[in-house]
Amino acid sequence: MSRVVAHIAAPVTCAAALCLCAGPQEAALAAPVPTPVSSEDRAAASVFSGLHSRLFGGPFFAVAILSIRRPGVSRNLIVRLYYRDSRRSLLRLDGSPREAGTIVLKRDSRIYLFFPRADLLLNLPASMGADRLFGSDFSVDDLLSLGAPSSRFTVTFAGEENMDGLACLRFRLVPRASSSPYAEVRLWVARADHVPVRLEYVSAGGEVLREVTVERSGEIPLPARWKARTFGPGGGESSLDFRFFERNPPVGDDLFTVERIRQWR
Repeated sequence: MSRVVAHIAAPVTCAAALCLCAGPQEAALAAPVPTPVSSEDRAAASVFSGLHSRLFGGPFFAVAILSIRRPGVSRNLIVRLYYRDSRRSLLRLDGSPREAGTIVLKRDSRIYLFFPRADLLLNLPASMGADRLFGSDFSVDDLLSLGAPSSRFTVTFAGEENMDGLACLRFRLVPRASSSPYAEVRLWVARADHVPVRLEYVSAGGEVLREVTVERSGEIPLPARWKARTFGPGGGESSLDFRFFERNPPVGDDLFTVERIRQWR
């Protein structure tokens, strides 16, 4: 087992509210004319799948600070992320007494939300993964669909580009699901090592609805800081700062089951 710990610079103050929004902002902004879908680029899909297998090739446990900033809202939450494989991942929230222990489980094609204070379990379809997570600018898919993106997108290569002086490869990802709230995702990865640099979520009319950028640190294998920004009414900014990473944590498969999360207090 390998263990990497980064210094946590300051204590975290967690707010009292928690929400998974009923619908993404993106859907309201999309234009009625769909973006044409290109045929699969097998070479691009291979590179794309390879980069995710290198980053998320095995089980891990990570801890991050989720900061949410929008008009009238400023709060920080502690997120604990357990990744088993492309089929199973789990997120547990630590915050105020009202929020502590809230769990999001992604297993196969379902998403489960468990609120222990109310003993409430929600069983949701995978399409809900595009919704905002805990009222932030990140989605469930951003964190819990890390290992199987090629099964959800048609991937084509879109050229090379410099991003802030870094040589990057650019990919165009078109969602396979017709229920997706966006028409395509633009992805930039570093040409040297294929680590993600930037994602843009785009409407059918070509508007950028949401963007996610990542910053690296030599202290952990994952990109250490993620920033998300939502455009349009109700938009805001959120950041996810990873402070701890552990490869192959000592947890069993039963952790990623509905029965187990209902026992976890």
